Amino acid sequence: METPCRQVLVIDSDPQVRRKLADRLSAAGHIVYTAADRADALTYLMESELDLIVTEYSMGRTTGREWLRFLQTHFAATQVVIVTALPLRATSARWTVFRKPLDLDALERHLGQAAA
Repeated sequence: METPCRQVLVIDSDPQVRRKLADRLSAAGHIVYTAADRADALTYLMESELDLIVTEYSMGRTTGREWLRFLQTHFAATQVVIVTALPLRATSARWTVFRKPLDLDALERHLGQAAA
């Protein structure tokens, strides 16, 4: 069996979205961890060597801006995909913004290009 190419953390408050993303990324050969919120995500962020974080922008008590600042400060080398309905632009070369509703095919193509 081929080794999965990336370790991915999916953070989304919607269990159906989280499950769809995890299933799709797992089927593409990635090792996928999931978290319902940022507090849950911290466990994986601190204990795992992640290659990619796919995160919902707006959720929980912290603002999306605070969350992205945290990720940029502590995980600057990790690729981040931000999922949002807001007109947001990436402020880091390691970040990509996908608008809701999320196009899973486009996300998979992006990950394939980024890994190449």
